[in-house]
Amino acid sequence: MKLRYLISAMNPFLLNANQDRNVIIANSIALIFGTLGLFLVLLLVSLFGFSINSPLILAISFFYFVVIILNSKGFSNLGRILLCVVPVILTFVAALTAKLYVASFTDVTYYDARFFLIMLSIVPCLVFSVQEWKGLFSCLAVTFFCIIFFDPIHELLGIGYYQRGFLSSSYSYINYVTIISFLGITGGSITLKRIIDKADKANNLIKEKLQQSNHRLHLLLANEEAQSKRILAQSEKLQDQQERLLAANEIIEKQKSELQLQVKITNNDLETTTQELIKHNNELRQFSYTISHNLRGPVASLLGLTQLVELDKGQKLTEEIVSHIKTAALELDNVFRDLNKIVDIRNSLYQLKERIEFDQEWESIKDVLNIDSQAESENFTIDFEEAPFLYSIKTIVHSIFFNLISNCLKYRSPQRPLQIGIRTYLQNGYTVLEVKDNGLGIDLLKFGRDLFKMYKRFHYEQEGKGLGLFLIRAQAEILNGFVEVESEPNQGSVFRVHIKAPGLLADQLCLDNTEGHIHYNAHEDYILMYAINANATQSLKLYMEAIEFCKLYRVATLVFDLRTAHLENLESILVTLKKIKGEALSAGVRRFVILVDPDKDRMPGIIPEWNESDISLHHLSDLEALSVCTR
Repeated sequence: MKLRYLISAMNPFLLNANQDRNVIIANSIALIFGTLGLFLVLLLVSLFGFSINSPLILAISFFYFVVIILNSKGFSNLGRILLCVVPVILTFVAALTAKLYVASFTDVTYYDARFFLIMLSIVPCLVFSVQEWKGLFSCLAVTFFCIIFFDPIHELLGIGYYQRGFLSSSYSYINYVTIISFLGITGGSITLKRIIDKADKANNLIKEKLQQSNHRLHLLLANEEAQSKRILAQSEKLQDQQERLLAANEIIEKQKSELQLQVKITNNDLETTTQELIKHNNELRQFSYTISHNLRGPVASLLGLTQLVELDKGQKLTEEIVSHIKTAALELDNVFRDLNKIVDIRNSLYQLKERIEFDQEWESIKDVLNIDSQAESENFTIDFEEAPFLYSIKTIVHSIFFNLISNCLKYRSPQRPLQIGIRTYLQNGYTVLEVKDNGLGIDLLKFGRDLFKMYKRFHYEQEGKGLGLFLIRAQAEILNGFVEVESEPNQGSVFRVHIKAPGLLADQLCLDNTEGHIHYNAHEDYILMYAINANATQSLKLYMEAIEFCKLYRVATLVFDLRTAHLENLESILVTLKKIKGEALSAGVRRFVILVDPDKDRMPGIIPEWNESDISLHHLSDLEALSVCTR
């Protein structure tokens, strides 16, 4: 059906109720043969290169499209005759030229033309009806002539099969096969055409009867249509009412969906808030426990000791009481320090995320815990290869790492040499810090529920306050992580701290006020600063704040965004940079990068004496080129 629509679209004069089917078939054949001819040219050129027959075959292909144009203009007889005769003649000529102008060729060229001639012999039977017998048999006669005189004309031109040195004894048999095939195909096609024409006549009679019946039905339908109009008018009124009801129902459903969504959001918020309240309530219980028990003892001791001081008149006893007062005060101070640590955990939520190298943290922990190289080689196995670094809050990660190692050393077994395994790896979007030891271990069946509670101790023979594991879990949760524990008494423990990768690293806000903003990019490792309507004093203060952040996060690149600054202010800004160069160098800054607008400003070269050996100075138009400066 798609092909029929395509041919009809190319023949606007034939698109009517009585369009000639034979002409449509002729156009279909022309379109198919034209397309196949173009494909054949491409195939021959790709296989054998450009030959003398390539233009001829290409001309035949375009000729088929000319036939379609002739038929569409009303010259259907001429178009059909040319469709049947011209390809036959051109095929025959192509077979001759291929042998006349090509020095070497195979015997295939004596067969392929015959195949095309046999194929083309069916075209007249398709595009002419039996009643058009003159055109039909004239076209078939041309094809039959080319088949009969194929060898005689070749021999007349000196390019016969045997004249060119081919010796196949069965060649002459091909002539008879070709003639028999031609007669069989054309005879069968003509017979089929006669049967189709008879069927068309019968179909036309049936069509006339159907048209008469359709006329009678049309009159009946006219009466029915009048009644249908009256019914339709009533239906339109009902439909209008129904549409208004549906519109009202849609509004109700929409409001219902919005309310359901709002209820769902509110429930989720309430659930989240409830979980937070439960969590904070548990923490408040821990605080109340701390205040009622841990503070109670030192305070009671202080009160009792002060009463003894009032009663005692001797110098020696007074000194002893003062010593006890000092001890009680230190205990009270330690409790307050523990409470401050817990408060600091909540405040750490707002700290910036930076790149943390595990090997550097390990070197820092070794210095604090006095672990020398011999102890490290004998008692520790270190593997940071799979996850050598992560982006997170440095103070929290350091505290978690330190508490894990400190616990391993504190609760070592006196029965065997200490062995501690430390490794990091990636798992399901988390960076995992795993610390394994062969120490005293913990009975999880007995103490599992209290493992991470504040001031819970499990080995009273060792010094401790029971705060380390509480801090480890609380800090891991601040980093959107969690802690896994495996432990057996007198066997050892394995702690795995899972730390979630943070989402935002490229634009972390360090400072935001009316004078300007300071941002930290942990991925590219630079501090970005730009001022907003700041005077010279305020700008200098802002620059110093940026230098402090560089020092805090050990950043070597400080970027000044001056794209919104006026040209007359650039010189004063660059002079200010020279003033703060010493402070920046002390803070570890090694390069200044200045962003300017290339369409508005050109960087003035006003600092010819700038010393590139300590801090280099670069000016760029955007941050995309920053990586070139930081190499």
